[in-house]
Amino acid sequence: MKKFRLGLAAFLATLLLSGCGGNNRAIDSSAASPEPSPTENQINLEAKDAIRNQVVAYIDFNCTPKYVTDVTDFGDGIKTRIKNMNVFNEDKFGIFNSNPEYGPDEKYFLISDTNDSTYGNLAVRTAYLASAYHNSLSWLYSYVYDIYSSQLKSLRKDYNAFKTLADKTGKKICPIVKKSIDSEALDPSVATDVQNSYDALSASWPAFKTWWDAAYQLEENVSNNISAEIEDAMTPKCDEYPTADGKYVVVKCTVPPG
Repeated sequence: MKKFRLGLAAFLATLLLSGCGGNNRAIDSSAASPEPSPTENQINLEAKDAIRNQVVAYIDFNCTPKYVTDVTDFGDGIKTRIKNMNVFNEDKFGIFNSNPEYGPDEKYFLISDTNDSTYGNLAVRTAYLASAYHNSLSWLYSYVYDIYSSQLKSLRKDYNAFKTLADKTGKKICPIVKKSIDSEALDPSVATDVQNSYDALSASWPAFKTWWDAAYQLEENVSNNISAEIEDAMTPKCDEYPTADGKYVVVKCTVPPG
């Protein structure tokens, strides 16, 4: 899984300085020119669609993860039961990448301006952030709470803290974004609550990405170590025994069962 690093967009207000002269006097004036709205050609439509599509899939699940146990039958009485956390109906909407380093660039959704709806209003961007937390956590869920529950137990405290943040925000934002997903502006009666939710998610986002990357690497190490142990256990072990006269070597191998 590839990784890219955090990038935050910044903008600078432009100052326009103008002056005019008259008889024995001069008047200087300055005014801040407003930030121009992006034209249709300047908008990244791919990013805008990606954000909206993920939010649509998220609210389809009521912004609340669902927990299932997936059973795989390999035959001969061999079955696996894995606990999973689902954030989207993948049969309906497809798969959204769970690595928080992937997806639209952060400059398209980390926009705190309540009035900026270029890539979705603030409720849409907040719902997108909550879904990104949940989606990334869903990838780790089966490893932390099932497959490698002992080896990854140390991750649970932070996992639960980030999940609680996403859970609370998801429940709060879902009814709002369902009503306003295509609106340019939010109802003033909910704007403050949405802003507070956005602020909490965006403030924790850098720390979450750092933690997720470390958790991913730990899971990879555990998985690789276990795979190496299994491979070693399944490899025949052979010892050589020279004959008394030194002319031959007898090789005895222990072959793993199965």
